[in-house]
Formats: sequence, structure tokens, C-alpha cells
Amino acid sequence: MGSVTVNATRMRTTRRMLGMSRENLSAITEGRVSVGAVAKLERGDPIEDDGTALYSLAAALQVPSEFLLSQPSNDAYRETPSWRAVKKIPQYVADGLYERLVYFADKYRDLEEYVEREQVKRSDLSPSIMQLRDQHEEGAPLGSDAIERYAELMREHICISRESSFECLERIAETMESFGIKVASWSLPTGISGLSLVFGKENGQDIPLGAAVLINHSHPVERRRFSLAHEWGHLVLPSAGNWQADETACNRFAGALLMPRDNLAEEVKSVLGSNIGEIGDAFRPELLNLKIRYGVSTAALMRRCYDIGLVPSSERYTMICRRMGQRGWFRTEPEPRWQNAEEARGFVNLVKRLDEEDRQRGVDQEFLDDVQFLDAAQ
Repeated sequence: MGSVTVNATRMRTTRRMLGMSRENLSAITEGRVSVGAVAKLERGDPIEDDGTALYSLAAALQVPSEFLLSQPSNDAYRETPSWRAVKKIPQYVADGLYERLVYFADKYRDLEEYVEREQVKRSDLSPSIMQLRDQHEEGAPLGSDAIERYAELMREHICISRESSFECLERIAETMESFGIKVASWSLPTGISGLSLVFGKENGQDIPLGAAVLINHSHPVERRRFSLAHEWGHLVLPSAGNWQADETACNRFAGALLMPRDNLAEEVKSVLGSNIGEIGDAFRPELLNLKIRYGVSTAALMRRCYDIGLVPSSERYTMICRRMGQRGWFRTEPEPRWQNAEEARGFVNLVKRLDEEDRQRGVDQEFLDDVQFLDAAQ
């Protein structure tokens, strides 16, 4: 008989996310783990175990045993101030999703190192972006012109030519993965849009070695694309140290990344002949069709128009939002719809690169099984 200690945060948040009390959890294990033992483990204390308790807990919580045992270094991962949520969510849900994303990032890195036979270190920041970050006063909010500049530099960094500055983002999940960002797409509670975290640091710099991003697969594809761009903003922009300021900056960055200012202004004026002079102009089919050009929602398109001065006043923008709300466009995206998929394929593609000997030994299925439960984080 030995002893076992689990990741207390993971165990506690998983239990609460499943709607279980400690008594419920003990009952599901058929008494193999007492209520007192559950409480001890959730405090980080060890219990005596011959393997039965750990196995029973993992089965009851619908997670691999390794998920409960893993104890990532606290300084290995840092959550960015990046929750995108329609409504306030319980802290244990936020903590639970964070722990699942850390586990996913760990498994992704393990698989990447196994396939590549060496640790893969990549940065998604160009030298020009790093220079811009160095000029920023720590803790100061970013102005709109600075955010536009970051988005412009980012497009130059990831796109082959300026002419393809938005076409290259037709599959933004794939683009982010090509820069080493570990992207996960799970069916999350409706009110949650995304989360990101970073891990490791370059020597002497505050630039992370890697990052992981989670988005809600149950949202419309247009919203998923915006959430991906928003989370990328958290990885690129310097933080103001204020949650609301950072969220606002990343929303603007996402709009600027997906809808370049000059391109959008030119196209709006070619459709309308001028700015959005009347509220009805915002609902003209020819204008709304522009959202297909950029793969964004109607709401994101209108917000971007407002941000770059194509909607001349906050009062007019408020009226446009009110009419979109009356039509239900904040819940259901009107036609036409973006047709391209936004799938996170990096992890699965790495699994496919395992050799025949690995497949015969079941290594591929082992990696897939390790992360299968993560999509059930409702």
C-alpha cells in the first residue's frame, strides 16, 4: 500500500464542472474513496492507495488518471487576460478550462517532441513587432493607431504579399498552427468564446516560447474566426495590466487583422459612394455581403466600420446595434455565411506522422485517447 497525491485544482474544478458534490463523487466510486479522502485530495494532501482510489476517481470524473496526477510547474504556464465571455462565468469553470488547456498543451508538446525528436521552439512575433513592443510604456493602454500598426505588421509577418493581406487569413486556425501556436476547438458552454495561455520565456525577454489557444467550436464559424484573432491579439499586444483595456485592444486588433482598414474603407465607399450616412445604409445587401469577403459576422463588420470612422457617430452605431438585436443577428448570423471551415488540425496531423511501428504499438491511439475527454468540458 502506497500513497497518492493528485492535482487538487484539477480534481476540484472537474468535480464541480460535472455538478458533483463530494458526497456524490464518493457515491459514484461506490465508497472506494470516502468523502473525507476526497476532501483531503482536494486540499493537496496524500491518501493511502493501492491504485484503486485513483482508478475509481478517474473513472467517476471521466478523465485519464494522468490528468489528475500531472503537476505542471506554476511558472511554466501563464494565463493571458483573455477570457471572451458573453456573460460572467463561475471561477471554477474558468479554472477547469484553464487546467484542460494546460493538459492539452502538455500533450501537444510531448507529441511534437516525439515526432520531431527534439524540442520545437518557435515564436509568432517578428523582429518589427518586437521592436514596437519595446517602444511601449509598460502598463499604458494602447491607442487605436498603435493597434492598427500591430495588425498591419502581423499581416506582413504572416502573409506572402500585401495583396494577400486578408486572403491569407481564410484559414486562421491553420495559420496560427503554422506559427507553433497550439489551437484547440472544443464544444464549450455557450457564454464562453475563448481562452489563451503562454508558456516558457526566451532568455532575458518577456516573449513566450509557446502558446495555446482555445475557442468554442459550438459558435458560428464567423465568431470562431474573430475569437481566434482576438486570442492572437493577447499573444502579440503588450498588456496594459487592465482586463477591460486588454479586451478592448484585442477586439480592435482582431477587427484590424481580419479587415484591413484601407481595404474595408475602399470597399464600403465603392458600395455606398460614401460613409454609412443613414442607418438604412448599414443593412443594404451589397454592404452586408462584404462580411463574406473577410469571413466575419455582421456585428463584427459594423463594429469595424465604426472603429475606422465609416459610421460617423456613436449614436448612429448604437441605433445600428439596436436594429441588429431586433433582427436577432447577435444570436444567429444572417445569410450569406462564411463557407470555409476553421478546424484545428495540428495535433491530429502530428499523430498521422507517427511511423508504422508506433501505430502497431498503439502510440497514436494513446495520444488521441489522452485528449479525447477535453471536448466534454460543459
